[in-house]
Amino acid sequence: MSNQELFNGVAYYYDKYRPGLPKEMVVYFKKTFSLDNNKSIVLDLGCGTGQIAKSLCGYVARVVCVDSSEDMIRVSKNSLKNCGDKVEFSCSKAEDFLRPKGSIDLVTISRAFHWMNQDAVMVNCKSILQEGGGLALLGDYTLWNGNASWQKTTKQTIQYFLGEKRRAGNGYFSPPSEPYESMLKRHGFKDVTVKDFEVVRRWNFDSILGYLYSTSFASPIMFDDRLKEFEDTLRKNLGEPKKDDLFDERTIFSVTSGVK
Repeated sequence: MSNQELFNGVAYYYDKYRPGLPKEMVVYFKKTFSLDNNKSIVLDLGCGTGQIAKSLCGYVARVVCVDSSEDMIRVSKNSLKNCGDKVEFSCSKAEDFLRPKGSIDLVTISRAFHWMNQDAVMVNCKSILQEGGGLALLGDYTLWNGNASWQKTTKQTIQYFLGEKRRAGNGYFSPPSEPYESMLKRHGFKDVTVKDFEVVRRWNFDSILGYLYSTSFASPIMFDDRLKEFEDTLRKNLGEPKKDDLFDERTIFSVTSGVK
């Protein structure tokens, strides 16, 4: 199973159930990178269904959304209609995306950098960023990593069906071989900073399931013909929750950034 195949058919879940940016993070971006509603251009690589653009389009002149999945681009176009002509779209790998040198104020990569040829993307980003422009790598903990009892139960249920190791298509998830801040410095970025934002989220059973189906470790294709069995087992293990039963999550949304 290729990475492309892994995410086939999950754009609906990604759009509906993946959390967007905390408001505090949007303020941080605006201040740190001097975003201007009239002239700033943001490039979002691995855009998914447009969570970054949805948060930032009101603060910049344009957001360029790039993703290698045609399905993600199709759904993001519909999801971002309220942004009007402030958003443009391109179906491309981040490594191959072309833009004039020095034409971008900020590049964002959220929950996607681990899928990319990281050194090639760094070189490409540095080329297309203007002097003083920023590269921001965003990530938050998944439900796989949570310490709440319901998160541990969810993880254990997934492991029952898919095995102990965290899956990622045909293989298994591997943490970064090099810290992102080290990588940014190695590629010549300055003022490298890590900023954490504490986030509290509330889930119900449907949104937990929808979120899982948007991930590389529990997408529907992973369960094959046992998908319904997984859903029933998870519901039972979580205590037969009703639609309005809520599960609290406390997590960290992190930004690692540097300036050209």
